[in-house]
Amino acid sequence: MHAQHATEGVSIRVLGPQIILRDGEEIPPPAPQQRRVLAVLASRPGEVVAREAISQRIWGSATAQQLRSLQSYVSHLRTILGTHAIELVGGCYRLNIDEDRIDEVQFRRRVQTGLEQVGVGHVR
Repeated sequence: MHAQHATEGVSIRVLGPQIILRDGEEIPPPAPQQRRVLAVLASRPGEVVAREAISQRIWGSATAQQLRSLQSYVSHLRTILGTHAIELVGGCYRLNIDEDRIDEVQFRRRVQTGLEQVGVGHVR
């Protein structure tokens, strides 16, 4: 993971109501569109995600206005999460929060482990 020093105590819960925790303390939630941006990035922590792909997931298109709005939302999320939490990488964004601190990632990992256990006959 890159540049996560300032975000080590940050956890994100996106399954159910979105909750952001810093060192165990709940942070007031961002505005709805910002929560949607965070949910998209949290589903792919550490990966570089194109701005257009984020816009497509949120609005179904990627107009110039939507991309400007996205930039504004990311700026506000950086204020909430820490300046290094969301990194600009060649016109794309990367969420720099440890994937073990994101409930969706933990859930997907556990489902995969369960499916593997069923596949090898350890669970019936």
